[in-house]
Amino acid sequence: AAMESILETVLEDSAAVTASRPGTEAPVAPARPSRRHPGRMQLPDTLPRVEVHHDPLACTCGQCGGLLETVGEEISEKLDYIPGHFQVIRHIRPKLVCRPCGTIESPALPAQVIDKGLPTARLVAHVMTAKHVDHLPLYRQETQYLRAGVPISRATLCSWLGQGEYWISMLAEACKMALLEGAILHADETPLPVLNPGSGKTDKAYLWVYRSQEDAPHPIVVFDYAPDRKGIHAQHFLGDWKGILQTDDYGGYDALYRKEQV
Repeated sequence: AAMESILETVLEDSAAVTASRPGTEAPVAPARPSRRHPGRMQLPDTLPRVEVHHDPLACTCGQCGGLLETVGEEISEKLDYIPGHFQVIRHIRPKLVCRPCGTIESPALPAQVIDKGLPTARLVAHVMTAKHVDHLPLYRQETQYLRAGVPISRATLCSWLGQGEYWISMLAEACKMALLEGAILHADETPLPVLNPGSGKTDKAYLWVYRSQEDAPHPIVVFDYAPDRKGIHAQHFLGDWKGILQTDDYGGYDALYRKEQV
């Protein structure tokens, strides 16, 4: 805005100098397009609001000393962010004793994602999501957690990933079973770059995606990783499923149609 003001002043001065010369006509300034101001972004109503009240320094007018009365208020919203933080969940179980027989017992501890482990299921899910969805290596997560005051080694994080894979595999199998309950499925495949540390190059693998109908009892999308685009992967995934399979014209699905499976 400051540069536009300076430029406008220079153009006006230049036009005035040109107009003062005899035999010259003042140039007509080109019409400036009107600037559109979209305004500030509207913050979502779903975000929690923290109100900060600013009380006046004085209750009397600084000009005449009269008593000030509230006639309204001005509200300005600022978008804030609180970095993720740790918390400790303490499971407190009373010890109960039977005086006549001397039996001591306590309520059972709820099932844990890692038996006798330190993390909760929510923490394991966070580590796995950061690693596989946000592509955040474990050494960077280790640095973040250390900065938050919780030193967690990469070896420990790697162990959590391995044990969390067991639960993920169970969820994936349940998703696949729910998917194959549908009579109409959609399938497609997309390339996926995969690092090959041995050769120092990037190989091309594939994610095969299977999607149910929107009106299915369990609307779901399942991804199946494969190192290549051979149609045998779709045959192995679908197994003996029979129904209507909607795909593109890729020949990898032809074997399914020849068997009259779909």
